[in-house]
Amino acid sequence: PPPLFAPDAGCPAPQRAGARIVAAADGAPIAFIGLPAFKGPQAYEFPVVRAGATLETPAAIPTGGLLVILCEPAFEASIGRPCDGPAEDDAARASGRSTDLVDRFAAAPGRELSVYRVTR
Repeated sequence: PPPLFAPDAGCPAPQRAGARIVAAADGAPIAFIGLPAFKGPQAYEFPVVRAGATLETPAAIPTGGLLVILCEPAFEASIGRPCDGPAEDDAARASGRSTDLVDRFAAAPGRELSVYRVTR
C-alpha cells in the first residue's frame, strides 16, 4: 500500500493551509491564482471548498474577498521573479484589483501562499 503521508507533506499540508485561508476569509469568497500559470492551485482549492468556502475567479472576486496566490519556487525561472513576496505581489497587481496582504506562509516544501484581501 502507499504511505499515509507524502515526503512533501502530502494531503495534510493543503488541509492545514485551507483551514488557515478559510479562517482569514471569515465567510468572504476566495479566488486562487497559481504561479507559474501552467501550475494550477487545485490542491489548495479543494480543502477550501470542502471547508464550506465559496470560490470565485480572480476577476469576479468582490471587495472583501480573498485573492490567494500559490507560488512554486522550483519554477521561479519561468515566473521571472522570486516567490515569497515579489512574484505574488506582481500577480496581485496584475489581477487588476486593489489588495492588501493579509498573510504569507510556506504551505509545504516548495509551496508559498500569499493571501490578499481585495479592497476594491
